[in-house]
Order: sequence, then C-alpha cells, then structure tokens
Amino acid sequence: MDLIRCPACHNQIAAHSLACPVCGCNPKRRRITRVLKWSLALLVCGWAAEHIIVRKLASHHSSTHQIDSRHHA
Repeated sequence: MDLIRCPACHNQIAAHSLACPVCGCNPKRRRITRVLKWSLALLVCGWAAEHIIVRKLASHHSSTHQIDSRHHA
C-alpha cells in the first residue's frame, strides 16, 4: 500500500484515500486548488506587467512624437 503525507496535518495516509482520517483534508482537491490559485496569480501578474509595459511604451512613443513634430515645424 502506497502512503503519502497529508498536506494539512502531515500524517501518513493511503495514496488512494479520499480524505485524511485525522483532519478530513482531501489531498487531491487541495492540490488542484493550489495549482488553480498559482495559475490565477501568475495570469494576473502577467496581465499587470503587460499593461504597465504597454502604457510606458505608449507614453514614450507619444513624447517622442511630440518632440519630432516640434523639430519639423
């Protein structure tokens, strides 16, 4: 019988258990929840970084365009 550690209380439980007999934690659901939380966090960070970069590029482009238009006048 394969044993794993419960992610909540660290007791040894059977790998095929649906819940820890000590604390009631469902190790499979907890693992899926953790992956989803980290995926969402990375997605939000990526979106925020892209948004900031695009805004800086747009402001840099507009300031460069204003300088160029002054020289041509």
